[in-house]
Amino acid sequence: MKGWNSEKIVSDEELDRKLAWFQGFFWATHDNEGKEWKRNFHELRQRDLMLFNLEEVEGKKILDIGCSSAEYLVTLAKMGAEYLGGQDPDEAAVKKGRLRFSEENIKGKLVIGSAVKLDFPDNFFDSAFSSDTFNFGGKRKNDF
Repeated sequence: MKGWNSEKIVSDEELDRKLAWFQGFFWATHDNEGKEWKRNFHELRQRDLMLFNLEEVEGKKILDIGCSSAEYLVTLAKMGAEYLGGQDPDEAAVKKGRLRFSEENIKGKLVIGSAVKLDFPDNFFDSAFSSDTFNFGGKRKNDF
């Protein structure tokens, strides 16, 4: 690999899935369901910039709209966030995120649901964000 524009493609068998997100690996395409992964430093930079834009998260309550399986939220928990909430229409992804919350003893709530009707009280969170969400909108009946 050379420079920030480099990409490395690996098969699912070659990758430790628990570390994939942290190492900058993303699905090579959204229709391969994780059979092939691509390390993409551009995506990694965008993700890190989004996290930095939240500023100091220690002791804060943060909401991820379109949380999928809670990768961002797990990272925020490790950065010291007090309470984490997430909502996503993908039932399987939310269940996976709930399992991670349980395994890592993360305080929060993950909800299966639409981005337009959040299942959280108004003004509860200190910060809210949505990343890698709206580019998927409209592909399923209840996306938004």
